[in-house]
Amino acid sequence: MCADMSSFMSEHTAEFYLVPRLCDILRTRFSHVLPFFFWSTREGNSTAARTDMPDGFNVCALFARRPKIAGEQLAMTINREVHQTASALSMIDIPTFAGVPLVRSLWDMRHTNEIAWFHLQAAEAIGDSVAFSRPL
Repeated sequence: MCADMSSFMSEHTAEFYLVPRLCDILRTRFSHVLPFFFWSTREGNSTAARTDMPDGFNVCALFARRPKIAGEQLAMTINREVHQTASALSMIDIPTFAGVPLVRSLWDMRHTNEIAWFHLQAAEAIGDSVAFSRPL
């Protein structure tokens, strides 16, 4: 199935859709939610480290995945680098998630909140894996 898959959006477009929804989910459990894109020379630099961060905060990671069409199926793949990152983050107790909007076109994103969420755990991955597939 992997060879026949095609997509109609980038992961960055999926991010615009997924991040606000994940924040809404997290707000049901945590009083403050701060989404950011970690860049070691910006959010990870010494200036950022000197800011007034509260004690006892939690961090999680999200990989936005793009929906792919494979025949009559909607699918999502997770590549080796994502699996490796999730594995490394799990060793330092940072949960890693992947999400994919369940849409068949960009236009579908205007009226659906349906998302498939996945908790990625430490696992050895060889090549790309199809993590999700459902009929269109």
